Amino acid sequence: MIKELKVDQDKCTHCRMCTHFCLNNVIEWDEEKDAPVARYREDCVLCLICAMYCPGQAIELIPDYTMKHNPPAIAKGVK
Repeated sequence: MIKELKVDQDKCTHCRMCTHFCLNNVIEWDEEKDAPVARYREDCVLCLICAMYCPGQAIELIPDYTMKHNPPAIAKGVK
């Protein structure tokens, strides 16, 4: 699961590749913002395919390490 999807608008080419390659349909295109947004964060498996296929390398995924599926050693160290 991701905590946050960051998009660098200066690097984003608006190609929408991130929305096409997201395996779980986590990322959708927001027409008002003219940018990708994470609609279903809980379904993200952090495969990073969206970031790999982004031609402008504009996508950064911030994992949510506090979730129960993470090892306790990782979850304890995250605030």
